[in-house]
Amino acid sequence: KMEQQFTEHRLLITNTKQEITQSLKTYIDEQCNKITTDVNQRFTVHDTKMESGQKALKEELINKFESQLTSFTKNTDLKIENLANELPLTIKHQTEQTIKHNNEELED
Repeated sequence: KMEQQFTEHRLLITNTKQEITQSLKTYIDEQCNKITTDVNQRFTVHDTKMESGQKALKEELINKFESQLTSFTKNTDLKIENLANELPLTIKHQTEQTIKHNNEELED
């Protein structure tokens, strides 16, 4: 009878250990899942903030680039216009110089 009680007692201890172990595993799993969920949510918020920050930066850079391009285009157009205005005068001047030079050669 003593041996039977001992065996039952031992079985009870083993079962209790298993129950405690299982409860602990379940508790730890639940806590890990909570932490994982929390971390993922924080990262999602962080990623969203980063994405909007990157988007704003990208738009700012595009606007700056477009502004510089517009400015460059205006300057280039102005230079081309100036050159176009100067060209007839330059051609006229060069033609006069050539005629003068040719006349001098003819006189010699």
